[in-house]
Amino acid sequence: MADQGAHVYDGIHLLMNASYPLAVNASAGKPHNPGVDTAESVVAIAEYPEDFLGIFTINYAAMKYQLKNDQLTQLDGDKARMDIGREECKVYLQGAEDKPAMSSASKLGFGHATDLHVANFLECVRTRQTPTAPMRVAFQAALVVQMANLSLKHGRRIRWNHQTSRVEM
Repeated sequence: MADQGAHVYDGIHLLMNASYPLAVNASAGKPHNPGVDTAESVVAIAEYPEDFLGIFTINYAAMKYQLKNDQLTQLDGDKARMDIGREECKVYLQGAEDKPAMSSASKLGFGHATDLHVANFLECVRTRQTPTAPMRVAFQAALVVQMANLSLKHGRRIRWNHQTSRVEM
């Protein structure tokens, strides 16, 4: 959940201009690997005050994809769906899901984006500038996945109190 989920929710927050979640609920199967205490299959649902749900599903047991295909974010709108992967973005109009209406692919690949991200971080360490991914953005993504982990542990919906900056059980 925390490994891939933080990246996925970070993208959701950016694309949806989202604030902190109101609540998070998660469900999971049982762990199948020896010595592992976290299930390979998890679904987390984050509720946002902007009136949308951020739903993240992962099934590590079944992940056999190429790296460029292992994360896919789908944004469902009133007239279309946008699929955003590591290296490409496609828009499918409602009722015409067989062929994308728009498509764009990275010419430099996912590794280039990672290199830019690391270079920006190191430059900011040297210069004390604010990075393109500041701590508040990281906290927002980490908060969602930690709330999902708490939901799994306690078997219930977990709320975030923005006024007190505290998780409420």
